[in-house]
Amino acid sequence: MPVRVKTRVRSLTASLSVAALLCCGSSIAFAAPDETTESSVLGDWIPALSLTGNFHAQKHQSSLSSSCDIGGPGSGGGLLAPCTQGDPTKPDPRGDPPVAADQPAAMRDSADGSDLPFWPGIGVELQLTSPVVVELPLGINPRVFVNTELSAVFPPERTIATEGNLGVIREPQTSADTPAIPTQALQGAGSHTESLPQTFQYSAQVGIVIPLKAGGRTVNIKPSFGWSQWRLDVTGRVSAGIKDDVNGTESVLGSTPLDPFGTETREIYLKATDTLVVNGIGPGIEVEYVSGRFGDVAAAVFIGANAYKVLGDRKVELDDAVTKTGQGLLDDTYRGHWEHKIDPWFYRLRLGLRFHYMPN
Repeated sequence: MPVRVKTRVRSLTASLSVAALLCCGSSIAFAAPDETTESSVLGDWIPALSLTGNFHAQKHQSSLSSSCDIGGPGSGGGLLAPCTQGDPTKPDPRGDPPVAADQPAAMRDSADGSDLPFWPGIGVELQLTSPVVVELPLGINPRVFVNTELSAVFPPERTIATEGNLGVIREPQTSADTPAIPTQALQGAGSHTESLPQTFQYSAQVGIVIPLKAGGRTVNIKPSFGWSQWRLDVTGRVSAGIKDDVNGTESVLGSTPLDPFGTETREIYLKATDTLVVNGIGPGIEVEYVSGRFGDVAAAVFIGANAYKVLGDRKVELDDAVTKTGQGLLDDTYRGHWEHKIDPWFYRLRLGLRFHYMPN
């Protein structure tokens, strides 16, 4: 199964898992209320286990470029550097050398792009709530809580910056019996950047529990401050093909003109990968509805949102180069350069079920 199909299937599976959590949570919310829930645990520590569904969002930006070291006419008669082929609308681009020989030339068009990736995840959270810090009127008895969460996220692979139609270099399907195919007609040439968050994300929070009574049930308002870490794999790719038609105008000795299109093709593939470790801290808010008790366990459903300011590096730069010789073309070195940058903030929406252990 292709990688992109697999990532889409994983994303769909995660979304269905989140939906299942919500459906299950809605049924738990109708459990019978227990008026003794609050009084039975005053002064006690309360551990809890949560099953969470979460969604993540952050803006990404990418740019790319590629070049060859030999920019213009090379030594040796009519030979031209085989990087930039001039105006593709002309039947023979060899008469339009790009720049001076001592300057690099662009191999593929540069490009940039931005996107707002949005991906689902599922997780397990452990929480510990302190005894009541101070007893206030109206039954508002605040507590302090701390939790830690491990999430598995299922993002689709994103292509942020792109140009051309990157693939495997090949000649087009044609009925012609002659190799009269210019460089511009080669298929599979292009460039792009890819970004893919790794599967696991780690989070922790510390905050205050402010309980409110509503119809014999408890609603906890929980402002917090949190930390989250995840890793982003960034990959840059270039594929390019060059026919030896750049050398077809005349022989090295400047005598008889040759066939305007040669038969040799130089294939150039560049790739670089790096991982950006993303750490963020920021505020959060959660609303938790304690629906009732089942023996020593109090069941609750919750929804929360967090915003995280990225600490440290937000940018990855990638480079790759390859030197090619022979195939009727001048020796040359081809280079690719990619940059990928993430927004200063990322966001999480959390929903789930929580089971408090609250023995009498």
